Amino acid sequence: MRIRREILILLPLIFVIIGAALRNYDAGWSKIFRYTAILYMVLYVIFKRKYPVNLLFSVIIFLPFLFYGIYHSFNIKAGIEDGIRYLLPFIALFYGYSIKEYFNALIGFVIILVVINFSVQIINYIYWLNDIPQWYYFKTRDGIIFFQETAGIIRASGLVTFFAFYAFMNLISFILIYYYYNGKYRKLFLALSFFNFISALSYKTIGVAIVILILFYFKKIFQFIKYTIPLFLILIIVYHNKLNLFVQDIYLRIHLYITGGQSMRAESYRVMFREILSGNWFGRGIGTFGGPGSIKYDSPYYDEVHFNWWGMEWANLPTTDTFPPHVFVELGIIGGLVYFLSLLVPLISRHVPKPMLMIYIILFVDMLFTFSLNNIEYVMFSFLFIYPIYYYHQYLNQSSQSKQN
Repeated sequence: MRIRREILILLPLIFVIIGAALRNYDAGWSKIFRYTAILYMVLYVIFKRKYPVNLLFSVIIFLPFLFYGIYHSFNIKAGIEDGIRYLLPFIALFYGYSIKEYFNALIGFVIILVVINFSVQIINYIYWLNDIPQWYYFKTRDGIIFFQETAGIIRASGLVTFFAFYAFMNLISFILIYYYYNGKYRKLFLALSFFNFISALSYKTIGVAIVILILFYFKKIFQFIKYTIPLFLILIIVYHNKLNLFVQDIYLRIHLYITGGQSMRAESYRVMFREILSGNWFGRGIGTFGGPGSIKYDSPYYDEVHFNWWGMEWANLPTTDTFPPHVFVELGIIGGLVYFLSLLVPLISRHVPKPMLMIYIILFVDMLFTFSLNNIEYVMFSFLFIYPIYYYHQYLNQSSQSKQN
């Protein structure tokens, strides 16, 4: 009976992973699985009727801004479609709260997924080395097939088909296994999740991982570097050509996205700061800028601000790939602040477990360069774990205190 119940609470995660796997193979079924996962979580939360009061209160405060943004949209359909996406992080948080007593089942699922993704990626490498097209390759508007690579190496994507999400989920998997799994094969699962994470070659995720290590484990990192300097020197000597390509690639991306400002992402931040400095307090309306609705329904706002796509029209992108500009343009300064503060509510506690902070840092840094905070895959593999982690630590503290008494 317990096993059957655990499978039922894991269904949304399973559906989301299947939807991710079908993203490029069958977009229709991919959407069906993802929408089913969302509907399942909403119904589960409603019937469970247990909610974190402070989060519920913050959502109630945010809703008027959401409804106003939808009403104020240039197109009501765009407003509704993108408006629903604003609620996805809250749905994941509420669902995580509803299943908080199943934390062990969640960790077990994470481990199974790490092993499956590793196995699938090995097969992906074999096909790539033999120049065999794979089901997850992307297509341009003109039907040209391509895959993500850097420095001549394919970026790992495992079962979920997209390297950035693959890196994101495996970094969080590594953290969860490191802190909450003490089984026989712990080191093996840590090694697999680390390999999955690194092989995706996602620079922003590697960057945030380094930031987390510096913030929380500075002394250990210093010792690790001290004892592994000879290994690094050998790698530099043996693979200096390949490492040089990686360095050049990193420099190019920093120049494009940050210092040079000649990218779609940098352009979206230009628009955001323009709106903030002009006193956009209540927003231009949901579905206006940045999100899928604005592109699907051809928002006139892009022409109004002379938005420069910097040649990325060919990629058939569904968003501008940056989240804060989307929020502050559409909801305005006040609405945007209310939205982000509402998402931070679970951190209001005397004792916030370290892994909770790490997950927030990973997700919030990622959303600076992606649309992760309104993406069901990202919020499911981050926010869904927040309350289970918190209450797991609360249980440990209570058990410790009862033993002392």
